[in-house]
Amino acid sequence: MVGTPELAGLNTPDTSILPDDVHFFTWYYREKLAKADCLLVLTNEGVLNYASKLPPCGGFFYPVYAGVPAGDQQLADWLLKNPQGLAVVETELWSDNIDGNAMSNRLPKVWAAVNEGMPVRVKIDRRIFAVPH
Repeated sequence: MVGTPELAGLNTPDTSILPDDVHFFTWYYREKLAKADCLLVLTNEGVLNYASKLPPCGGFFYPVYAGVPAGDQQLADWLLKNPQGLAVVETELWSDNIDGNAMSNRLPKVWAAVNEGMPVRVKIDRRIFAVPH
């Protein structure tokens, strides 16, 4: 997926700027990432889409902006129809809990769709990933 229009502005050969845990994520999940169509980052860390070379699932780089009923439903419907993605669902970073409101509360339908389609949870460093069976 290198060179997709969504990632065109982020193309740089210097990946040394990425945190070690992001490098580990892309190495550890290289086989699943190769088969995935997208990466849903519910923790508002767009750099993970860049590092994985995958576009955001449903078109939202920062799902916090989908946090209205219509956006929640649109993204949830998309996830249920397109189950080939991976998701970053939680982090210990501030971006997971903006203004004291966790993403699971902001996007309850998206959260339910992720739980249905990506039920396996794996913790790597500060992040929890959801993956299909």
